[in-house]
Formats: sequence, C-alpha cells, structure tokens
Amino acid sequence: GGQKTRMMLAAALVRQPDFLILDEPTNHLDIAMTEWLEKYLQEFKGGLLVVSHDRAFLDNIATRILEMEGGHLTSFKGNYSKYLVQKELQTATLEAAYASQQDYIARTEAYIRRFKAGIKSKMARGRQSQLDRLERMDAPVQHEEFALRLPPAPESAERVLILDNLSVGYGDNVLLHDIDLVLRKGEKVGLLGPNGTGKTTLLKTVLGELPPLKGTAQIGNRVKVGYFSQSYERLAPKQTLLDNFLVEYGFTEERTRSLLGGMLFHGDDVFKEIGTLSGGQKARLVLLKLVLDGANCLVLDEPTNHLDIMARETVEAALTAFDGTVLVVSHDRYFINEIADRIWELEDHRVCDYKGNYDFYLEEKAKRRLLQAAVPSSAPVQRKAAPEPISSTVKSFGRHKRAYSPQEAEKLLAKVELSIREQEALLGVLEGRMADPASHTDPEASAALAAEHAALQAEIEKLMLRWEKLMTAAEALQE
Repeated sequence: GGQKTRMMLAAALVRQPDFLILDEPTNHLDIAMTEWLEKYLQEFKGGLLVVSHDRAFLDNIATRILEMEGGHLTSFKGNYSKYLVQKELQTATLEAAYASQQDYIARTEAYIRRFKAGIKSKMARGRQSQLDRLERMDAPVQHEEFALRLPPAPESAERVLILDNLSVGYGDNVLLHDIDLVLRKGEKVGLLGPNGTGKTTLLKTVLGELPPLKGTAQIGNRVKVGYFSQSYERLAPKQTLLDNFLVEYGFTEERTRSLLGGMLFHGDDVFKEIGTLSGGQKARLVLLKLVLDGANCLVLDEPTNHLDIMARETVEAALTAFDGTVLVVSHDRYFINEIADRIWELEDHRVCDYKGNYDFYLEEKAKRRLLQAAVPSSAPVQRKAAPEPISSTVKSFGRHKRAYSPQEAEKLLAKVELSIREQEALLGVLEGRMADPASHTDPEASAALAAEHAALQAEIEKLMLRWEKLMTAAEALQE
C-alpha cells in the first residue's frame, strides 16, 4: 500500500503542476514519508485541494477547511485545529438559534389555534402571516456514531509480554535483533518505524504466527490477546455479515442484528457479503469482534486506516478508557499521541524505548539531533581508554589548579569548547520545554526543570572559567 501511494504521488508531482488534487495521500505512508510530503506541500507554490482524515497532516498543511455536512459546503479559515474551535462555536450558536426558533414556532402555533375563531382572529391571521414568511432554519445535523465500549479487562500477570534477546525476520533476512523489552499490564505502547522495517513481522512473532530467529517472545500468564490485522483475516469475504457473526459467536439473529446495528449496519446491510464492504466498514467489524472477545491485551495493526475522523475519535476514546494493555502499530501521529504512554521505535534493526507519548518521543529525538549537531562530524568519538578525555581533563584542571604550558593549554582548549557547546545545546532544549505552559501543570515537574536549568547554567559557567584560563595560557604561545 505504501509503495503504491508513493508511486501515485510521484506521478502527480513529476508533472510540476499548478494545482494538486490529492485524495487520502497519507494512507499507508509511514511517518517519515508523510513528513516529507508535508514539507513539499508547505513549499508548493500552486493550489492544493486535499481529502484527508489525517488530523496532524491537515494541521500542518491546510490554510482553509471545507466541510461537507448536511448537503452544504462550509468554509473555515485556518488549519484543522482552528476549524475545530470555529466549528464548536458555530454548532453551539446554531443549536441555540434553532431551539429558540422552534420554541417561537410552537408558541405562535398555539396562539393561532386558540384565537383563530374568536375576537382575536385578526391577530391570529397576522401571526399566521408571520409564520408563513418565516425563513425556517434547518435542524442541526445529527451524526450517527458507532458504539465502541471495551469491557473491563480480565486480570492478567503484571508482565504481559516478555521479549528476551529476540531476533525476528525471515531466514537470513534479520529485520530486528537483540530485543530485550517487557510490556507491563495497563501500558499502551505505540510501535513506530518506516515501512518495511519489521513492525508487522514483530507482531506476528509475538502472536506465534512466525517463529523467532533467536531468543523468545513470551506471553504472560492469564493474558488473552485480541488481534486487529490490517488485512482483516478474521472476516470471510464470501460470508454475509450476519452469517459471519452467527457462526463465530452463536448469538441469536436478534442479538446479532442489534450488535451490528451499533456499528452502523442496519436493515438489509447485514445480508451484504463482507468482501463487498469498504475498508472502514471492515475495520468496524473487526473492532466489534475485539469487544466480543473480551481480551485484556490488544495488538492492533493500523486500526485507523480507512476510518473517518469521527470513527477515529471513537476508537481513541475507547482505547483511552480501556484498562487493559495495548500494543498498536500506527502512522497516525495524532492517534498515537492521544493513546500511547510509551513509544517503541524501530531504528537500525533495533527497538528503541521511549517512556512517554508521541510529543515526548519527538522531544527526545530533537535532543539527540542537537547533541549530534554540536559534535563536529570530523571529531573522533572519545572512549574511556583514550588519552585525556574531556571529562577527566576538565576535572583534572579544576582539581590540581597547576599551571599549564602554552602547548598543553592549546590542546585542551578544543575539548573544553566542545564540552561548552554540548551543554549549551542541552540548555537550549531545556529552555524550549520550560517555555511550554504544559510543562508547568505539575509543580514538582516545574521545580525539577528549574533545578536542572540552574545546574546546567552552573556547569557552563565553570567551563567558561576554565576556557578563560586556558586561553590566557595559550596566548603566551602566540606571543
């Protein structure tokens, strides 16, 4: 899917168009490719009309939102987040105005019925004329939403999934190796990585569908896994919806119809063959099966693909309220940020563990980039056994306070300067976090940031003093 999407994008972009029309361009794209596309579209000089259910994508590229609702097309200025604010205000205003008009109509009609044959009949006719001229408002659109309520998770072992020295792949093709991770009860982990790095392979190994190349993937005691596959293997394409659920769960037809109705399949919809359904309809059926299975650990492979925004929000709410364990593969950044409290990223054939949501993961990645940028690419990596590493050099200088020869001072200057740049990079990242109001909702966390900031500043001041003394000694060589 990702490869087909990239090919279609290439075919559209290579023409150097003046105007682009894109229909769900981020479907099946991994995060890196989606971010590349965002950057391209932000710099694109022509016009753009895009259909998308990717909220983060719309936030980053849209300057206007056109909403199709109730047979009308309404324009909102700004990106998706600004649209939400405007839409909420608009909806509240329209609902209040509609309710007020309905109340006025009801009172006027009651007056007309009461006085149309009496001494006030002329006034009643006047009221009727007013009603006839009244431009009646359309009733606010009521969206039908499917119901997704995950039952309380049955008890399980504290360690839900244990990955011990695990390597996964196919034959000689090792996709991931040396994985040592534990997924604990109640955690919600987002599994990220570019297409082809082994996300689905890892899930299938965990589920026992593929043998590990090395090590073990062990499911904890009393853990019942519910699996959402993006290829919908649990749905027989030739069966009708009704038959599929009657056979698998043995409910009565009335009970089955009620359950399917809750997922927006009404009337004769239940007699449709599953193979004829859209991707979003199939996704709703698999989600219903997860509810009926009563699992305490959900393994989800791209569960929001093909779902519209309202359906995605329903799934987010259900997973957020779920008290069990979740391991989810998704390229939907908004979705991952809403539900995940831990990120596993597949990078360089390994799994990197970040104990926070998607925003936290981005912060940590930014820190790494800053530190890498602070270190010149030509500078050799210092090892503990190497002569005069930065840390020991700086400490030695401060401890002995002996005078250095100009030659020694010149050698140490570069190392102290490098250390200063590293500390300043860390300080910059920290100050960015401190500028975010969200960092100060917890008094203890806010105090910890302040203490860390003070410690970094103190370290930089010490390094600057050392740098000044070394400069003084080195200048003697130049003289």
